[in-house]
Amino acid sequence: MGWSEEILFLREEMRRVLEFFEWHAGWWDERKTLHTGLSAQMEEGMIAYASKQAYLRRSMRSRFDRMWRDSKELIGLGVRPDTDILDLTSISTMDILHVPPEEVVDS
Repeated sequence: MGWSEEILFLREEMRRVLEFFEWHAGWWDERKTLHTGLSAQMEEGMIAYASKQAYLRRSMRSRFDRMWRDSKELIGLGVRPDTDILDLTSISTMDILHVPPEEVVDS
């Protein structure tokens, strides 16, 4: 596997991690009102716990996004078409992997 392929896989994995954290936060948000017939204290506790879990997931997403913001630019600088398997200059490849074409550096 060439450098360009590794970069594409890394970028996709980073995107998926951020998407997962957002999905998981939403999952916890849905749990806030999932149970019915609870005492007021139990309901309050369930809402508080689910809210905290959703907050933690969004915090992790935000932290990873900040950490990776600069690395995305640096990674983009190193992307070059170096294999016959994957044409990194293809617009269709960029669309599939959510990579803006302007981020690909010409060789």
